Amino acid sequence: MSVQTQVQTIHFSKLKQKLTKKLGENGYLHVQLMHAKYEGNIIVTQGGAALGVPNGTSKPLDTTWFKADILYLSNLESVLVGFGFRYLDYKKPETTSRFHVTSTDDSGMSSGNLLSGTVLDTEFKSYNLIFGIWDPSYIGIPTNSYFFYDVAAFIGFANIKNEIVNQSDAWSGGLEGNLGLKYSVNLTKNVGLTARFGVRFLYCKMTGQEKIDETKEEFIVTETMDYWYGPFASLNIFF
Repeated sequence: MSVQTQVQTIHFSKLKQKLTKKLGENGYLHVQLMHAKYEGNIIVTQGGAALGVPNGTSKPLDTTWFKADILYLSNLESVLVGFGFRYLDYKKPETTSRFHVTSTDDSGMSSGNLLSGTVLDTEFKSYNLIFGIWDPSYIGIPTNSYFFYDVAAFIGFANIKNEIVNQSDAWSGGLEGNLGLKYSVNLTKNVGLTARFGVRFLYCKMTGQEKIDETKEEFIVTETMDYWYGPFASLNIFF
């Protein structure tokens, strides 16, 4: 069981680093690192009563969020198509619950009873394959259009760790997108500058389950469903 929460941020800072290298006629190797620092509180908004954390319960949040992408992008004139690897690493308060499974339907979905649960600091690390389409302005390539969008999906596996769960294996996945307006300027024949203004979102889910009693069908479950969204502005140079 996972409670729904809302972050009340006191302080947030972010550092993004990018490197793009041309490979052949239309290919690019793109590396992007992002470090973000969150300090504030997580407020339980729904579903916590069964775990002893009623709505309004506050948990301190003090974590560093890290994302690393290594992408191969192919330029198909109007879009970049690519694939690569994504690594995510962050820590936050999350639910760990103990369930007793009573039945499983034909699709593999289980139902049962919640035996116990708690909310405690949990570390999430995930290793994913990522694939998608990006506007050329994503890496700074000048274009004549004024509108852009980027859409990517990722899927892989994760490690979840806290005081109850010790390196539980899990699966992970998510979606990411950017949408907005852009303006490009060719500074020289080989150098371009592109400004982008828009909104972005990132959704990520990780679910881990560990069987702790073979005879009683009891499991420890830790799950997180996180999303970030909001406006952004960026200035990309391409050469």
